Amino acid sequence: MKKIWCLLLAAAMVTGAAQASHAVDFKAKGVWLASFQYGQNGNFTNGGHTGYDPSEDEFEARSRVRLVIDAVADENLSGQVYFEIGKSIWGKAEDPQGGMAMGADKNIVKLKRAFIDWRVPDTDLKLRMGIQGIGLPYMAMGGPTVFQSDVAAITASYVFNENAAMTAFWARPYNDNYVGNADGDQKNFMDNMDMAGLMVPLTFDGVKLTPWGMFASIGSNTFRNDSSKNYAYVGNKINGVNGGYALSGLFPLRADLLSHKEKLNAYGTAWWGGLSGEITKWDPFRIAWDFSYGNVTYDDGSLNRSGWLAGLLLEYNLDWTKLGLFGWYSSGDDDNVGNGSERLPTVSNDYGHCSFSGTFMGPDINGLERDRVIGNNLVPGT
Repeated sequence: MKKIWCLLLAAAMVTGAAQASHAVDFKAKGVWLASFQYGQNGNFTNGGHTGYDPSEDEFEARSRVRLVIDAVADENLSGQVYFEIGKSIWGKAEDPQGGMAMGADKNIVKLKRAFIDWRVPDTDLKLRMGIQGIGLPYMAMGGPTVFQSDVAAITASYVFNENAAMTAFWARPYNDNYVGNADGDQKNFMDNMDMAGLMVPLTFDGVKLTPWGMFASIGSNTFRNDSSKNYAYVGNKINGVNGGYALSGLFPLRADLLSHKEKLNAYGTAWWGGLSGEITKWDPFRIAWDFSYGNVTYDDGSLNRSGWLAGLLLEYNLDWTKLGLFGWYSSGDDDNVGNGSERLPTVSNDYGHCSFSGTFMGPDINGLERDRVIGNNLVPGT
């Protein structure tokens, strides 16, 4: 009898859940790209800058596919999965740019984003959880100077009124990559890097301002070489994870050549602050600017880094073109390699909306880059 009642109760729960559910609308969009290129004398540009380098053939054919699948339940709940196939060289069998030799059966599908969006009912509070595109604000520079990338994060956005909004995030770009070593250092010990940021976009008649700030905590083993007891780099790899951008931006230039007798034993701390803005009220003139300052501190002072960068853009709109004058200035390193770096620290300014050769293809490729959470589009899903 008890079993019958349990079955009836379970059936009632399933029925109630089915009545409360909504149909999910799936939508797919994407970009199919093919590139055919021929070049010679790659050493003239030191390789890579013209879309080829001395290690490649003079002629190459490449392909890249980006596929986005949106799942929308209603205005309060949706999700997205974003895949990338390639860039792959035709005829090459092995990764990372392979999979297009005869037979073609290779594991070359990459996950770029996977997140869920939900709105707190009857409010303007939106949340996004998962792997998503995040970028700090910019209005004059060609892109964010400190951070912009796909990362696992939680983002919250709230619109106060037509003049003010707020976006905050917590992200974890690296964790559980350290494998330990024979000296007794534990696996995954102090190898996490966590970041938190806050942006407050303000919009008025012909004027936009976005003050922002970001903090990061960097574990002593986040970039640790597991083959040595001393602190060291692993080239541009973090235990198999591509960390070239973070390594080059959070430490002094060629810090791997400095002498570090002891490993780092404490979390490094980093913080940034900035202000981006533009004035369009004097149309056809436009004035835009970006300012960023950052500081990174470790228990080894020779690895510290702090600095600033400012950019100013003056534009004049014509009917058939746009004239502009742009300038920037930043702090720079002094001649003492033992006191750290005086350049602006960065986390990553790579966003992944490029073509095969790294040339920017525009702010919106069939809408694929429109869902950038922070930056100039500050509300998820807008």
